[in-house]
Amino acid sequence: MGYMETLGGYGQLLEDTGFSVVEMEDLSDDFVRHCHVYQDKLRDERKDMVVEHYGMEMFQMADEGLDMWVKAADEGKVGRGRFDGAK
Repeated sequence: MGYMETLGGYGQLLEDTGFSVVEMEDLSDDFVRHCHVYQDKLRDERKDMVVEHYGMEMFQMADEGLDMWVKAADEGKVGRGRFDGAK
């Protein structure tokens, strides 16, 4: 798995590279909501298209991968943030 940081950790990385963090916003609640929207769209609106173009196996892999993100978001293990910085 790739490297991921906390919101505060990303802020520290910005500061360590010479930026000052002007504003930092946690958008994790919105991310959780969108993860569920993406999952619903894949399953309800895009399944036939994905299966037609890429096959059932690819759909299942995409669905399983997205399901892991949804569960992680629901558990507060992943999120989204926004930074405004200055150098």
